[in-house]
Amino acid sequence: MGTDFGDVLRGRGLRSTPGRRAVLRLIESARFPLSHGDIMRRLRRRAVDRATVFRILDDLVRVGLARRIGVGDRILRYGPPNNPHDGFRAVFACTSCDRVEELEVELTLPDRVPRSLRRRQVQLLIRGRCDSCTKS
Repeated sequence: MGTDFGDVLRGRGLRSTPGRRAVLRLIESARFPLSHGDIMRRLRRRAVDRATVFRILDDLVRVGLARRIGVGDRILRYGPPNNPHDGFRAVFACTSCDRVEELEVELTLPDRVPRSLRRRQVQLLIRGRCDSCTKS
């Protein structure tokens, strides 16, 4: 049995609308983080406009059902909130096709890092060409 995204949304204090359920379902089922443009292309048959999708994404991030992933290219991507590394993340960004993937790595900060940094999210960004782009 699949996840009842309506119950998930209501459990976080959000109304369960068709647009919110569709966006949350996309984020949860994607193999890699999705940009707003990726989400819009996948929602093309639904009556959800661009501004509404931006508001939905903001709401999902605010209540902890999604997280923003930035890789310095001014395009925010969104992924599920479950990060096994508790604030530490490694991201691979393809320099040819702009695909972004989260990598499973163990990252440990040295003891000499300021305490304020230890309480924040740390992201390791790796840039290069993905396997698909390397083949072509």
